[in-house]
Amino acid sequence: WSRINRGLAGVAVAALAIAAWGWMQTPAEPALKDSWRVALAVPDSIGLSAVPALSEDGTTLAFVGGDQRIWVLRGDGTPPTPIAGTESAVEVSISPDGTRLAFMGVGGLLKLIPIGGGSATKITDSLSLADPVAWIDDNTLVFGSLRGLMKISASGGPITPLGTMSDDSAAAFHMHPSALPNGRG
Repeated sequence: WSRINRGLAGVAVAALAIAAWGWMQTPAEPALKDSWRVALAVPDSIGLSAVPALSEDGTTLAFVGGDQRIWVLRGDGTPPTPIAGTESAVEVSISPDGTRLAFMGVGGLLKLIPIGGGSATKITDSLSLADPVAWIDDNTLVFGSLRGLMKISASGGPITPLGTMSDDSAAAFHMHPSALPNGRG
């Protein structure tokens, strides 16, 4: 029996040694790459009146200031820059490719403007609420309404339902839509 016990003990020690070696070979969790942290210290002269929008790549933040203009903050440490032509903005959203801003304005306006500034293009003026818009791809915007989630092309056109609403009273209003990154929904 002592020879069997020694053999079993040797097998057990060898198994533990192999398991320990395998555990030590497991790679560590990869570190986050290209990340940045920002503390949005908005000067009192600018203020903040809506939820900021973060670009899909995480390098740009856009927000509506207390002056109802859109301000853009880049991850390079430069101070926030106001975007001319965005006066009377209420909400803002950044396109998936990071090149355009969609913003809701007073009076049901939905406009687009290049993120670096330029001429604003009116998409529609028939939105009844100042609900944030979400981009579901580079050319389609979605917003909430009393009739459910609605969509419109970034080049304008008709507003159409994104889906159908339930008759359940709990689903009486859809608001603050959000899309998954990389066109996943």
